[in-house]
Formats: sequence, C-alpha cells, structure tokens
Amino acid sequence: MVDIEKVIREVESLEKDAEKEYRELLRKLEDPKYADFRVLLLRMAIDTTLHKYIAEAMRKAYKEAIELVDEFGYTEEIELPEDAPRRQIKEGLVVIPGLPSIVLPSGEFMGSRIPPEEALRELLNLKLDNVVLPPEKKKEILKVAEELLKLEERMREKYSILEKKAIHPLIKAIAAESKNNEQQHMHVLQKTKEKIE
Repeated sequence: MVDIEKVIREVESLEKDAEKEYRELLRKLEDPKYADFRVLLLRMAIDTTLHKYIAEAMRKAYKEAIELVDEFGYTEEIELPEDAPRRQIKEGLVVIPGLPSIVLPSGEFMGSRIPPEEALRELLNLKLDNVVLPPEKKKEILKVAEELLKLEERMREKYSILEKKAIHPLIKAIAAESKNNEQQHMHVLQKTKEKIE
C-alpha cells in the first residue's frame, strides 16, 4: 500500500528543491540578453512556488484529517458508518476522507461533482434517516447549522469570485472545486436543518 503522507512529503520536498534550482538559474541569467528566457523561467518558478504551498497545505490537511478521524472516529468496528473515513484512509482509498469521498449508490465516490439534486437528496436521506439527535440539543444544533449555512454560502460566493477572476488553471480548479464542495456542504446542512425542524 502507498504511504500517502510520505508521497505528499516527497512532493513538497521536490517542489522546494525545484524552486531553489529555478532561483539559482535565474540568478545566473541576469544579463539582459537572456530576458525572454528569464521571463519563462520566472513564470515556472512562480508555478513551482504555488505547487510547493499546495503540497504543504495537502500535508497539513492530511495530518489534521487523521487527527479528526482519531479523535471523532468513535470505534474500530467496520460496520459502523462513522468508521468509514478511518477505513478509507487505512485501505488507501482516499487521501482526505471529506464529503466528496462518500460512496454513492452507484458504488462510486461522490467526488468533486455534486450529484443531481434527487440523488443527493436520496443519499442524504439514507445517511440522515438513522441519525439520532438528542432532543435537548436540537435548538443548539439548529442554531449552529443555520450559522454554518450562512458561512458556507459566503465561502461559496468568494470561491465563485476567485474562479471567475483566476487565470492560473490550478487556482481556477481549486476555486471551482472548493465552490462545489461548499455547495455539497450547504445541501447537507439544509437537509440536517429540515430533519431538525
């Protein structure tokens, strides 16, 4: 099995090394006659810097995802739904077991796509039908869900702006997929709210 954390660390290390090499090469080509080549190298150095920080963010997110699963995974029993993220990590199925790693009725991961509204509704019904909420906590949970819905909507709007304004394909893709993921969160929170009300 592939050690995901090791792969992410290696990517981050390689990007750091590449960035240093680009800087070194740019320093050697200061003569104006190399201007066109320098601009090309500079752009690739900028891309490499972006990649380095994306890899760093992935490493940190992976570490925190593992910590969350360890803290809130509840059990080692495989049948229980709360254990699915732990299983997905242990079996190397996903890097970070967020909402997009939910398995759809078709047997595929939800991925970055939002399934058609009916499919998402059906999926959420399956996932939320057996959820037991303590009656004394319903008002508190509803209040938090409403606040989260507001935050998710604002994040979705901001990612939408970034997606429209971004030229770099990585930033555009990250913004677009983050916007889609926020939309998924909003659907889940809305369904949770409906269950409580």
